[in-house]
Amino acid sequence: MRLSNRSAYGVRAALDLAMNSCLNPVTIKDLSDRQEVSIDYLEQIMYRLGKADLVRSVRGPGGGYVLAKNPADITVGQIVRALEEDGLIVSVKCFNPRERGDGCDNARSSVCVTRKLWERITAGIDGLFDAVSLKDLCYELRDLMVMQGAGREGAAGDNS
Repeated sequence: MRLSNRSAYGVRAALDLAMNSCLNPVTIKDLSDRQEVSIDYLEQIMYRLGKADLVRSVRGPGGGYVLAKNPADITVGQIVRALEEDGLIVSVKCFNPRERGDGCDNARSSVCVTRKLWERITAGIDGLFDAVSLKDLCYELRDLMVMQGAGREGAAGDNS
């Protein structure tokens, strides 16, 4: 399994919106600057997230992007599935639960032990991604920022 950069950037962008769009929409320029991702690429990501009803755009002066739902109601799995080409987090040629003719020969697929393995792996990874919400990531980011701030204060105090 390898996720695209689009998924990694999409999770970061959605987390940025969760952290910064409480009072005002986040402009694509601010998002681009903070995440160090091109505006064009972020617009593609925001378009896909919008189609999945995870973000919405606000037009006009002071416009930008906001989350379409509460951060607790948006999971990493939803973001990744919205951004991956086939909407799948795990995709193996012989196992794609969204296609009928999925690459396995029909006589073999009913006794294929590796197919069962891919099904279990897919369910496990989907479960892990769906267990983490943007709210969870916000708390983790806040804790990380607090710890880094405490580390800097301790280091500054040692120099005096």
